[in-house]
Amino acid sequence: MPSIILSDNGASSGSAGLKSTAASDGALALQTTTAGGVATTAISIDTSQNVGIGTSSPAYKLDLQGSAAQARLQSVSAG
Repeated sequence: MPSIILSDNGASSGSAGLKSTAASDGALALQTTTAGGVATTAISIDTSQNVGIGTSSPAYKLDLQGSAAQARLQSVSAG
């Protein structure tokens, strides 16, 4: 599976990356990896263009999941 790994130490631990999913279906996942080597999907985009934060299989156009899932949208006036 193709991937791009970003790392400041040349190792796969403690890094982040963008990869296609294991199913090779065209979906994308932004993952973070702990120093212990555990990869976690932070943001995913599936082939229906659903975006998931905290989930690797979003069911909605914007799907937020987590123990304290919350969102804040703020409009800021220029000037």
